[in-house]
Amino acid sequence: GEAARKAGQDEEAMIWYERAMRLAPHLSDPWYHVGLQSEGKKQWQGALDAYERALDLDHFEHVGRSSPAYRMGLIYQRRLKPPQMKDAQTAYDAALEADDFRSRKDEAWAHARLGQIWYALENDAATAEAEILEGLALAAQDKWLHVALGDLYRDEGQLDRARALYQQALEIDPDFVATQERLDTLLEHD
Repeated sequence: GEAARKAGQDEEAMIWYERAMRLAPHLSDPWYHVGLQSEGKKQWQGALDAYERALDLDHFEHVGRSSPAYRMGLIYQRRLKPPQMKDAQTAYDAALEADDFRSRKDEAWAHARLGQIWYALENDAATAEAEILEGLALAAQDKWLHVALGDLYRDEGQLDRARALYQQALEIDPDFVATQERLDTLLEHD
């Protein structure tokens, strides 16, 4: 199913996922993959339903339990219009509590996105900073995590700290246009 999904053969992928569901109805993994496929089609509610079903079954073999909760957080925060930040916060909290991520990058971003939500909902810069720093500790070479923390500092008026983080992101990727634009904007205000 995954090979078919990655090859853009959505109907073939669904055939395989449905087979897996019939053969192992207790297994969460096929539901997770249906969620990914639904996301690929921008069917946000379908993806949320599939991830919820995966979590309800709670029997993962090859997918970390944190993965569907993390994906749900992304949908709530970044895909739905308007964003459902409280639901995203709950999903990220569940992902971090399960502590069973498929990758360090997803774990790092769960922390960072949770920090962004704390800032957006509560204007809690201290908690936001702590969460984003936790993410950076897990994935120090992720240029976007440096930008996320730099953006927080910029929004808090800590321009020197923001500038330093943008420069760190550029050290990781000297051709990183989005960061160069942020840095240029800060330099214009000096």
